[in-house]
Amino acid sequence: MATTQKNSTKVPELKEIAAKAKLGLKEIEKLENLLNESGNYAQETIRQTLQWYLNNLGLHEYYFQTTAVEEIAKHIESIKAAEIISQNFPQEKGGINLKQELADRAIYMIDDYPERAVDTERAFEAKYPAYRLECYRTSGMTNKKSHMRIYFVYTPKFKNVKGDFTYENSCEIGFFETAQPETQKRYKNVWEKSASWATPYVDVSNTTDGNETRIMVSLNTDSSETFISKFSDVLSTYNLYTNRKFVVPFANGKTIYSFYINKTNDKELISNIVEDITLVAILPKSKINQLFYNNTLNAQQMLYAVSVSEYAHQFLTSHNEEYVSISKALKDQPELIGKLGTLKTSLVKDTFTRAKISDVLMNNPEFIKAAYNAFHEKFNPELKKRDYEKANQKLAELVKTHAVNEVEIAILNSFITFNNHVLKTNFYKTEKVSLAYRLNPTFLNKVDYPDTPFGLFFLVGKEFIGYHIRFRDIARGGIRLVKSRTYEDFEFKADFIFDENYGLAHTQQRKNKDIPEGGSKGTVLLNWQSQDKAEPAFKKYIDGVLDLLLLPNKEVVDYYGKEEILFLGPDENTAEVMLWACERAHYRGYKFWKAFTTGKDVSIGGIPHDRYGMTTRGVHEMALQILAKHGIKEESVTKFMTGGPDGDLGSNEILISKDKTTGIVDGSGVMYDPNGFDRKELTRLAKERKMICHFDVSKLSKGGFRVLIEEKDVKLPNGEIIANGETFRNTFHLTKYAKADLFVPCGGRPRAININNCSQLFDAEGKPFWKFISEGANLFITQEARLRLEEKGVVLVKDASANKGGVTSSSFEVFSSLALDDKQYQELMMITDKNIAKDVTKESTMKFRSAYVDQIIEKIKVNAHLEFEAMWRENQRTKTPMAILSDVLSNKINEITDALRESSLYEDEHIWKYAIKNHCPAVIVKEIGLETILKRVPMNYLRAIFATNLASRYIYENGLNANEVDFFKYIEAIKKAKI
Repeated sequence: MATTQKNSTKVPELKEIAAKAKLGLKEIEKLENLLNESGNYAQETIRQTLQWYLNNLGLHEYYFQTTAVEEIAKHIESIKAAEIISQNFPQEKGGINLKQELADRAIYMIDDYPERAVDTERAFEAKYPAYRLECYRTSGMTNKKSHMRIYFVYTPKFKNVKGDFTYENSCEIGFFETAQPETQKRYKNVWEKSASWATPYVDVSNTTDGNETRIMVSLNTDSSETFISKFSDVLSTYNLYTNRKFVVPFANGKTIYSFYINKTNDKELISNIVEDITLVAILPKSKINQLFYNNTLNAQQMLYAVSVSEYAHQFLTSHNEEYVSISKALKDQPELIGKLGTLKTSLVKDTFTRAKISDVLMNNPEFIKAAYNAFHEKFNPELKKRDYEKANQKLAELVKTHAVNEVEIAILNSFITFNNHVLKTNFYKTEKVSLAYRLNPTFLNKVDYPDTPFGLFFLVGKEFIGYHIRFRDIARGGIRLVKSRTYEDFEFKADFIFDENYGLAHTQQRKNKDIPEGGSKGTVLLNWQSQDKAEPAFKKYIDGVLDLLLLPNKEVVDYYGKEEILFLGPDENTAEVMLWACERAHYRGYKFWKAFTTGKDVSIGGIPHDRYGMTTRGVHEMALQILAKHGIKEESVTKFMTGGPDGDLGSNEILISKDKTTGIVDGSGVMYDPNGFDRKELTRLAKERKMICHFDVSKLSKGGFRVLIEEKDVKLPNGEIIANGETFRNTFHLTKYAKADLFVPCGGRPRAININNCSQLFDAEGKPFWKFISEGANLFITQEARLRLEEKGVVLVKDASANKGGVTSSSFEVFSSLALDDKQYQELMMITDKNIAKDVTKESTMKFRSAYVDQIIEKIKVNAHLEFEAMWRENQRTKTPMAILSDVLSNKINEITDALRESSLYEDEHIWKYAIKNHCPAVIVKEIGLETILKRVPMNYLRAIFATNLASRYIYENGLNANEVDFFKYIEAIKKAKI
């Protein structure tokens, strides 16, 4: 289709064109000269094109006000070039009419149908990750009833800003130089108001001529991918279209969108559009999104369906009765039970795949609408009268009529289970960056999850899915951000992310026996296409959680009805953002903001685990205790470790140990030296936090080697050929090169050693690779594998006992923020001197903080010593494996803790004061006094301290076979002790 349709054979005069055009005669003459200079077109063609482009196409006057004549000439030439290509290479029906795509700009001209517009927008969103956009709806080519849409896309250009951002220095240069003063004022106003917003900022107004309603949206740029096409989808659901739309990116990480629709005074319509904007801004990619794109579901129904599909994928299960029956028959054969568990899991995951769940939902949109209606009845805050039970009953009837087999029944029933167990959600909050649901965890089946958590948060974001599990009302644990190297890796992690989270939180519950907080853990799994969005994903996770903590809120219906307090700590890939989370909680008004995160920067009073090696202290102390029992000096042992010098646990293990390390695995590859690595070179890497790929290989001995993950066909000193470096890295801990006296896992994925592969850890004579293991990495070894290793003579301290130094440190970091007032906290805990902040050795000048940290480290070592001695005594007495004793001891302490917390012993002032003082580092008691601590720290937290301290010390001192008489004597001794 030619763009320059001829209205007559007469060539128009420039004056005739200028009479109707929005450009003056001189500008049109200049435009003609520019087109003539190119030498590409005949005079007649140029005139007819000018007549069409300036008068017949119907471009808005704003275009001519803000676009230089030289730029207009380029646009016309681009369209003519695209027209020639189109005529020679016709598009298929439904494609783009005309397009020209260059490295720094593009033009698209299409017939204005909703589907074609959205397809075009998705095309340039994919091709140009960052862009400035001007888009106009114009008159059609052949008649005034049809319309076209023309897009001008530009790659953005920014000033090189040094210092703070302002509107003027962060605005995209092309827009800033051409926009009208009134437009600049409007954009500046939105930019300033949205500067501190994490959520979409929306401003709605009418144009001065009264013909259009303007919708301006400011988004964080990292959330703006595909937003232009998603907004078109939103308008399409209301049978609306834009006359104009503009996208302006800013250097400070904001992008402002402006959409112009025909004027409307319908306030409810505008309110619905604004609500939908907040929803589509967080819509993750999913196969079922097609139901939104084709207008089958609206934005609310779509987001709800995506949430429940993720819930179903994670929690649907089957074959539980069969598993229980067979596992009982195999109780004495752990390898077979392990294989049975793997088979059950495979059957479940192969049955309820994401693809299968999506297919069922795609075929049942009416059921989704009914399910959403029930959810709406339960949680829409604007409803005065609710009839959730009736809506839920209708849903149960629909399952019978829509599902055709057991799999479909289970998938559709998951909607009912989800609705029934959600206690509160931010779904209807106007301002949100992710969807957050607080679930009653009683829906978890007892076969896969034998201990029901206290609380469960489930989050869905554009870039991630996330969970937070806690086993007590007051609990603590880290937030782990999980990345994937390959799509297959992502698919595996997506299948088991909740299982990993549950296992970590369950282990944390056992770890936390020495501190007042119970165990918790959070996970953030990045979607495959969002592997570079770690920080924004974490921030949206935190904001989603805060949405459900900062209650009451008129936009949140809360069936839980109680205050919830969460304490979060660092874990994989989150140590650097703990400070931000703390400051965000403060900004949003969370009253426990100082204690919200731990391991945060020293400038805000944090006690970072890696700065002081807090996690490593416990792991290393357990290794020393094992060696001491065997009369072995640390300097004489060989050691293998997973997790390298770039990580917290790995680097500090290198720095504080004195052994001969022979093998290391980290993210970059593997390294081996039978004579032990050069300690000076290894220390250099640990201090600089660099992976082994930076190790000077000239310092390896003759039999040593390093193989990096990207390397292929590497020949080792013994002649062995390694075909693939990454595969070798992933299984290195199962090879002969891992042999050593001591194994300390400092990193690695859960279940790296399990009952199905642990047989590879024994040599031809059946001897294990290692004599001793201090398990630093959480869940690195499964319980069945631990028992098999111990059966073969390995002395093993499992993660729940070894890796508790970090949580102890975090607990005391929280305690300082609760016990000290703001002035004291700032003076005694915050390091404002940059020189001290950079060099931990200079911290001794801050006497209180230095002593507080030293006393925490001492408590970590003492607790490790006491726990090891309690387990060792019982192991020597009963021959019960240490891996089992660790659980028995943790469970025993936790049971007594729970009982003491609810007991009348707390009414005995002498006992609870003794317990609380015994728990506190001495320096803080000396600084502010016990009575001040008792006044400032929340009563429920004090009660938790009282119970934990009494319970843990009782078991450590009296052992697992202690009885009621022993407890009586224990309490009587405390009554006589001085406070």
